[in-house]
Amino acid sequence: DQLYKFHAQQGQPLTKVPQLDHRPIDLYGLRHEVAVRGGYQKVNGEKRWAEIGRVMKYDRKTCTSMSNSLKSTYQKIILPFELYQAKHGAAPAVSDELLEDDAGVRRSKRRRSARGYSSARSSPVDETPHVASPAASTASVGTIPDACEVCRSGENDEAMLICDGCDRGFHMYCLDPPLDAIPTNDWYCDSCVLSAGADFGFEDGSEYTLAAFKRKGDEFKRRMFPEYYAPSESAYLAEPGYRAEPVSSYLAGPEMEGRVPEDIVEAEFWRLVASPYEEVEVEYGADLHSAQHGSGFPTSERMPLDAYARHPWNLNVLPFQRASLFNHIRQDISGMMTPWIYVGMCFSTFCWHNEDHYTFSVNYQHWGDTKTWYGVPGRHADKFEDAMRAAMPELFAEQPDLLFQLVTMMSPDVLLRRGVDVVTCDQRAGEFVVTFPQSYHAGFNHGFNFNEAVNF
Repeated sequence: DQLYKFHAQQGQPLTKVPQLDHRPIDLYGLRHEVAVRGGYQKVNGEKRWAEIGRVMKYDRKTCTSMSNSLKSTYQKIILPFELYQAKHGAAPAVSDELLEDDAGVRRSKRRRSARGYSSARSSPVDETPHVASPAASTASVGTIPDACEVCRSGENDEAMLICDGCDRGFHMYCLDPPLDAIPTNDWYCDSCVLSAGADFGFEDGSEYTLAAFKRKGDEFKRRMFPEYYAPSESAYLAEPGYRAEPVSSYLAGPEMEGRVPEDIVEAEFWRLVASPYEEVEVEYGADLHSAQHGSGFPTSERMPLDAYARHPWNLNVLPFQRASLFNHIRQDISGMMTPWIYVGMCFSTFCWHNEDHYTFSVNYQHWGDTKTWYGVPGRHADKFEDAMRAAMPELFAEQPDLLFQLVTMMSPDVLLRRGVDVVTCDQRAGEFVVTFPQSYHAGFNHGFNFNEAVNF
């Protein structure tokens, strides 16, 4: 994200990543390997590019120019950004020689239009995925800020450049160096470039009725897996008068469920998670309070004559069975003692976590498409945490409590290779899933569905 915004700011949008050995070069991995060896100058002076290539699993037999390719990629894409960071005090200092030899950092010669509207971000696929960006200012899209962030003057609207990240305004002549031409691509201020990726997580989505969210989910799944739908269906779906099947159809039988094989959906989900070059955005109606939105189970308050209102597997009742410690807590803890509900769409995700206070959890699917779960037994919780830290040391260094944020996914294959036991199950309508104390779990939805969960 930082590299993308930096090169856009410099007037050289990063439209594609160089390939080596028939696959895109891992820019994050390349920067890391150079950093652990002392930085660009040391690696270049000691001619260690081939060593880095071997560590990154590039095959010298098929890539005779491996060293040159890695060095060139670093010089053109990563080094200019590191010089930029050093100048702004956002990275370890580099030598004066490198700072003086700044030819690789070409300054933007483009300028926003006078009334610079915030343009939509382009992405490799139609749906952009979900990594949260730093908080933007409250300036509305299409409005001209009251004042330049540098000189604090509100004059010369025609020279005001608006950042595509935060909507703040800057006179083109106040920038360092000044801009003298209109950018044809997105432009980002220094603050947005330097803070990109510093915050990550899930942003608030839109508000929907169940029927509207079902339509969104159905349309998305058809776009992701068009080969499993007749062409006439997609064309019909796009018509203005199209009406989605009612939500109630999910109670009567599988309308969308099973259309795309579960293993196909699972394989595509992990392919997208592993790819640093594709972006997909989905929404998830997660952690919705049943006290506010209503439980899928009957309650004694709403339906006192319904026998299921008092059934021990009713999630409104289960947390207060005779042996439960929750009976000794005199206040309600929403989500633990009162169920939360979850409305999913294809690829909506719950990331690796275990339950507060190492309680049990129970999740029931009322209706809808499959939900795939992955679980790590509590006895392997420490090994799981070690594996995550070993795989992503930089992320844990920046945010030691990363696993408490519920924002991190890692393939079960990676965990298995690191000696962590992982189990999986596919949850379908009418089924319960129980997680045990300290067990880490994660998963995703195959399509539109409705679940309810609580602790005990």
